[in-house]
Amino acid sequence: MKKTAVIALGISATATAAFAGGVDRSGQSISPIFEEGSHLEVSVGHVSPSVSGGLSAAPQVTSGDMAESYTQLGGAFKSDINDKLSYALIWDQPFGADVSYPSGTGYPFANTTASIESNAITGVLRYKIDNRFSVHGGLRILNTAGEASLPLLSYTLSTSTETDIGYLLGAAYEIPDIALRAAITYNSEITHDFE
Repeated sequence: MKKTAVIALGISATATAAFAGGVDRSGQSISPIFEEGSHLEVSVGHVSPSVSGGLSAAPQVTSGDMAESYTQLGGAFKSDINDKLSYALIWDQPFGADVSYPSGTGYPFANTTASIESNAITGVLRYKIDNRFSVHGGLRILNTAGEASLPLLSYTLSTSTETDIGYLLGAAYEIPDIALRAAITYNSEITHDFE
């Protein structure tokens, strides 16, 4: 298990550098809870990054483009229960990685691949204290799986698909007349125990 964790950490370190901020793809927004009245939204995005590098010891050896294209999907529904209380259900794909070093480059990590896929459903309740202050909170169910292949070390990894729950808490201050909103939300840690 320790060897698995070390290799997975090494692979994720290369993915983290490529995506400059890790594997967070959606930002886990809860903005639909602030919409007026009933609200339905669907989002579709396609990302085609281009990431490559080389060896400083041998500048002619380059990695080739190692970042795979991916499609990002999401959706949300928000409605009011009464004039003080509202709820939203949000589906997103908050975390992911698609790394694939091409073959035939002479790069030490050629043919190395790694992927992380996730889906989350978030339920949020918002309570308006008055016209300017509100508090919100809810639960997030996160489903995640991953795969990695590191031919240099003759290593492959395929995780179980795990589903776990976390929570979120926050508050907001608004001045509707000038369209000002300052909101802060705390997302709890969600821990997966993969096999």
